[in-house]
Amino acid sequence: KDCAYYKFPTDSFSADYDINSVGSGLGEVYRQENLGFMTKEEALEAVSLVLNKLSIDVADEVECYAIDSAAMQEQQDKRIKEMSEYMETFGITPADDKSENDPTYGYQTKDKFTSDDDFYRFYFKVVDNNIPITQKTYTTQANERGMEGSVVEVSFSKKGIMELRYSAIYQMQSTDAAAGQLLSAEEALQKAADICNGSNSTDKITVTAADLEYVPTPYNDSYEDVKLVPAWSLTLQYDAAKPAKGEKNDGKTDSYKKIMFINAVTGEEIR
Repeated sequence: KDCAYYKFPTDSFSADYDINSVGSGLGEVYRQENLGFMTKEEALEAVSLVLNKLSIDVADEVECYAIDSAAMQEQQDKRIKEMSEYMETFGITPADDKSENDPTYGYQTKDKFTSDDDFYRFYFKVVDNNIPITQKTYTTQANERGMEGSVVEVSFSKKGIMELRYSAIYQMQSTDAAAGQLLSAEEALQKAADICNGSNSTDKITVTAADLEYVPTPYNDSYEDVKLVPAWSLTLQYDAAKPAKGEKNDGKTDSYKKIMFINAVTGEEIR
């Protein structure tokens, strides 16, 4: 019941780990560090105790957002205004009757958000064998199979945990023989540079993050089983080359991000 109120002003925003999202980041909208009912550190400790009881091992690194009532109110009002204006462009008069002509149709809204509605949103990395499992999803090129990263998402208010959601929690069935020494970050970056230099792209490419993680890969043609491979997860930012003077979009640079996985055992790209 409580969670329903938060859908409208938060669901269209993404966490930082989800670089493929086209929506605004939660951190761009909800910028407070702490909420009045409890500090971020205290809330994190309370949530971590519950995850421990559920035997879900998570990394120390946690993505956290303080979802405050003032920002929620602002975002809800903004969304209603934008939807109303959009409807009017099609000659539809916005209604206030929960019908399809209501700009809030399909969403749970509140007349007024208060501090009682404040909550923290946590995104945890799952850990196995002391190595985080990637949170990112990707599609294999060979068979177009979607591989899921492990994510634990918790919403915590002064009433306690409002919502706990997790996906792709893998259970170890067997292990390969020891892989030996893994590639260093520097070696992985050189491998990525070689791959990028071998393409025909003229974009400027910058590595903004490098994380050693387990990456799920296909195993035995089974959709139930995966093989977790230690890999360097590289976040690449692509800045398109500026057009020549007089060309379209003169002076503007388009940017986007991609993930490149470099197998830390073989040095090959996982794709």
